[in-house]
Amino acid sequence: MNLFFPTEKMCQVLKLSSSSYYKWKNRPRSKKLLLKEKTKKQINMLDRTFIAEKPVQAWVSDITYIQTNEGFLYLTTVIDLYDRKIIGWSLSKGMSTEETSLSAWKMAVKNRKIGKSLIFHSDQGVQYASRNLQILWNSMKLQEV
Repeated sequence: MNLFFPTEKMCQVLKLSSSSYYKWKNRPRSKKLLLKEKTKKQINMLDRTFIAEKPVQAWVSDITYIQTNEGFLYLTTVIDLYDRKIIGWSLSKGMSTEETSLSAWKMAVKNRKIGKSLIFHSDQGVQYASRNLQILWNSMKLQEV
C-alpha cells in the first residue's frame, strides 16, 4: 500500500483496474531489469578510494561536453589513478561508443600495457555499457565498475 495515496484510488484516477495493477506488480522481472538491478548492487571495487599503488591498477574514465561556436564537442578521457595521467582521450562531434569511450580506450591500451587485475571505473553510461565495449572487456577479463 502506498502511504500517500491508496492503490485503489490511484488506479481509479489513472483509469486502471486494480487487478491489472496487481498483475503488473507481481509479474516476473525482465532480463533487462534484473541486469540493471545487478549493476546497481555491484560492489564498488574502488570504494571511492581513487588511489592506486602501482600503474595499470585502476583506470577511470568519463565523458564531458564542450560548447563551441559550431556546436558541441565530446571529450572522453581515461586516467590512470597511479600517476593521474591522461593515457587515452577522444574528442568527437558525436556521442557514439566508437567515437567516445572505445576510441579513448584504444589509445589508453596503446599507451599502457594492461594486465587482468586492472579495475576500470566509469559512470556506466550508455557508451560504457555498449555491447561492443562489453565484449572487448569480457574477452580481456577486466573488472569493470
